[in-house]
Order: sequence, then structure tokens, then C-alpha cells
Amino acid sequence: MSHSRRDAGTGSYSYSENKITGEGRWAWSLSYTDIDGNRKRIQFTAKSKKQLQERVERFLQERKDKLTPWENLTLNQWINRWLPTQKDTVKIKTYEYYEYMCRKHLSTSPLGHMQLKKITSNHIQMWLNSLLTVKKSLGDTLLSPGTVNSIRRALNLVLDGAVKQGLLGLRPQSKPVKQEKTKPLQITPEEMRAFLALAETQDYWNIDVDASKKQKQAVMIPENYRPQNTIAHVYMYSCYKTAVYFALHTLCRKGEIVGARWQDIDMDAKTFTVVQNIVYASHGITVGSPKTGQYRKILLSDSMIERLKDWKKQQQQYIEEVGDLFADDNDLIFTSHTGGVVNDRLFRLFWDKLTIAAGLKIRFHDLRHIGAATMLSNGVPIKAVQERGGWITTSVLLDTYAYCIPGLQQACVDVLDKNF
Repeated sequence: MSHSRRDAGTGSYSYSENKITGEGRWAWSLSYTDIDGNRKRIQFTAKSKKQLQERVERFLQERKDKLTPWENLTLNQWINRWLPTQKDTVKIKTYEYYEYMCRKHLSTSPLGHMQLKKITSNHIQMWLNSLLTVKKSLGDTLLSPGTVNSIRRALNLVLDGAVKQGLLGLRPQSKPVKQEKTKPLQITPEEMRAFLALAETQDYWNIDVDASKKQKQAVMIPENYRPQNTIAHVYMYSCYKTAVYFALHTLCRKGEIVGARWQDIDMDAKTFTVVQNIVYASHGITVGSPKTGQYRKILLSDSMIERLKDWKKQQQQYIEEVGDLFADDNDLIFTSHTGGVVNDRLFRLFWDKLTIAAGLKIRFHDLRHIGAATMLSNGVPIKAVQERGGWITTSVLLDTYAYCIPGLQQACVDVLDKNF
């Protein structure tokens, strides 16, 4: 068999003869990677080379005219190309958000198999509206307007990427579905003080979270099945409750709190410098810079400094008791019982027990909002709150917490009375 190779992408010709009949036959083959990244191979045969060449030329021309990847990509094919390019350009949680939205919603949508250039605003709007009638995979609840609008934002990101690549002239426009504005948390200072007082006790340690959520009331684990209060158990609950106070006082995000180190605390100057952020990603734990990418220095109250000093003493006593079982190489303020990063699942379990016992439906992240709202309602300048919490701009705070700022409505009334 003889071979005749041509330029890359044009395939190769070969000629062979049947040893019995002596009949000759020409063959042409091409190996290529399709739009989805799959390796494929195609082959044509003919008695004469001229006939084969004509067929090959027609095929190559049709492939060029009709299957040009960058002109006829479907939404799914574009996602497969776009998503990997984002991995090293955004934070890991942001990338996981992109990946989840694409896999869970966009790729399985009716738009997935449509060519990008054929997707219209009407296609998108009809699909978004239909999502409000789609039940989640778990349970019988419908997708919320907030979830649908998150899906819309993800689609816009994907299509914006196509515009930048030149695959689309303009991104098809769509409107967000109607969504009720989230009501602000109505947690009074008295409720918060009671919540913190409960955190100091052991009254919530033995709550059965699963049974409590099912019965919508606090259910205690039977005494025979309760875990023993080992020194590790006591250490972790003391760690968690200190983190609660720290979150409320500093307005820090959870990742900034579990990433806080003793070297970031200046006890004399009473400051905490936010240097790193720990992210619980699907592939493991990653350590990076704060969410906004900027370090910030937070002044701590005398009571918070004293609480941190007490916690440091307790931590040192625990380390002395467990010895080499505790690896304190990371210098973390809040740690697991072995000195590593706090286990997110166990922290959530602690938080569920505490909130169930307190009868409050709040997230750990809400401590940040409660602290900010309390400061603003008591006259702390919005710029000071913004810098303390690490919000990028004051406009974010104004959109969320304007109702907390005292005197705004009175100032409006005063101006109206004066002028009219």
C-alpha cells in the first residue's frame, strides 16, 4: 500500500491492490477534532484517484462552508470553549458558580442546542418565564424569581463572552423576572444579646438538627446517644462562639474569619488586619486574598480584645493537653481540634443548633448585616461602616441599609416645610 500525504487538515491518500483479484482502489482519510473537542476519523474510497479527489474536495468545501466552528457554534459548544478560559481569571468560587449555572441550567435548556446567532431576545425571555413553573430536582418547590434572575445573569455572562470573541454583534436583551425585594432582617439588639448569651451556654449542644428541622422545633438528642463532652468537643464550641462575636464586631466575611491569624492581631494597637480569605471550594480548601482584593485594618473594641486574649489562653491550654495532635503551623485564631482550618460542615452543624435553640432563622453571614445595620442606625457614618466591612462602595450599603440611617425622612420633611 502506498501513501500520499498532503497539507495538515486535508487528509491523506493511499492506494492498495487486492492480492487475489489484483483490483486496485484509492482511499482517503482524515483525522480531526470536532467542535466539542472529540477526536474523529473519516474515510472515503473510490476506484480512481480523480473520482476520489472530486469527492474529497466537495466534502472539504462543504465542511468549510457549513461547519465552520466559529460561525455556527451552538450555545453548548460555546460554553465548552468559554468556560475553561474563565478558570484562571476569576476567584475559584466565582468559577464554580459559572460552572454550576452552565451545567445545571444553561446546557440543559432549550437554548443549548441552538446556534448562538439564532438565539433571540424572545427565545430567552420565554425560557426565563417558563422557569418559574419548573420544580427543583429535590422537593416540590418551584424555582424562585431570585434563582431565575441568577440564571439570567449567568447566561448574559456567557453571551457577553461570545460578543467579545466576535461571534455575536450584540447580546440579545432580556428582562429580569419580577422579584419581590428581600425584606431587611428585623433583629432587635435585645434578641441579639439573648442570642449571644445562649451561645455562652451548653444548652444547645445536644440538639438533634435533622429532627428539629423536620418537626420545626428544638428536639434534644436522647441522653444515651449524646456524644461525650471531650476536651476537643469543648474546645470547638468555645472556638465557634468566639468566632460569632468576632463576626459581629468586625463585620468580616466567614472566609476572612476562618483565615484570620494571630499575627494579624495587634493587641496593643487593638487592630485586626484582614490579610487572607479561606474559601471552601468543591475540590478542597484554598487560601487567597480578601474578596475585594484589598487589605483593611479594623479597630477592635476593648471587650473584643479581652475576649480574644481569653480565647488565646484557652487555645494554649488545649494545645498543651493534646500535644503533637495539634498542628499550629498556620497560626490560625479559629481552628479545628487538630489545628487545621475549621471544618465547614461541623461549623454549619454548630450554627444550626444555635439558631434552632434561639428560634432565629439567620445565616452566619447575617451577623455581618446585623452589625452593619446596628452601626448605621446608631449614627455611625456610612463611609466608616463601608471601610470596616470591606464593601467596594457606599452605594451597596445605601441600597440595602438606607432604612437604618436615622434622620433621613425627617430631613425630607424639614426641607418641605421650609420651602412649601
